[in-house]
Amino acid sequence: MPYIRNQQFEPLELQQPLWRYMDFTKFVAMLVTKSLYLTRVDKLCKLGDRFEGSFPNVPEKGFRGFFGETDTERYYTEKNKDKKRFYYVNCWHGNNSESDAMWKIYVRGNQGIAVRSTVQRLRDSLQKAPQNIWIGNVKYLDKFTWRSVPTDPTLHACLAKRKSFEHEKEVRLIWLDENGKRTGHTGQDGKEIPCLLPTLIDKVYLAPPNSPWFKRVVENVLRRYRINTEVVQSDLGSEALSENTL
Repeated sequence: MPYIRNQQFEPLELQQPLWRYMDFTKFVAMLVTKSLYLTRVDKLCKLGDRFEGSFPNVPEKGFRGFFGETDTERYYTEKNKDKKRFYYVNCWHGNNSESDAMWKIYVRGNQGIAVRSTVQRLRDSLQKAPQNIWIGNVKYLDKFTWRSVPTDPTLHACLAKRKSFEHEKEVRLIWLDENGKRTGHTGQDGKEIPCLLPTLIDKVYLAPPNSPWFKRVVENVLRRYRINTEVVQSDLGSEALSENTL
């Protein structure tokens, strides 16, 4: 079974709604390839947050407890910085409803898509993937500092972000390229993981403002790829209440 429950991660609520925001071309690419695209962790820093994939700070006592009395922060960094190029992630927004902020961050114009799923749907959609995959919540760290060094620092660095990004409420898929790690050969910038899209997709939301013609286009594309799911106009695109109704 490709999905592995990682005991180092906090348990996830299976019915937690998840959202993935994207433009229309990425949505079509997902349908064509029947896959989710995972980005290599050391490439994420080019997508907006230069600290992505970096190792959080650790108090000096944390190093003594993990590596021994004579080891230093430099040793910690050198030991682990090269490993992150073997980890790949796919990011979701965990929220009960759609987010205006996420639309603005990930979509330009009004031809954007948000795929709504749940933790359980995401987990179950990966059952035929050939690789073992973990799912975990991102930890938003005050002053980007761990209280102590985790058992697997490189893995946990994939789930560490600064406190100022807490609004993202990220849930991430993580895949480790075991072959690359063993041989030292860095793979491609991204990895497509096979996914059962009818299982994954609960609903498809369209970016505001509402556009009837774009809704018809998306419905036709979904039918072409035999995905039977509801296409919903964004609630944020609804007409504002008039002053008389206030």
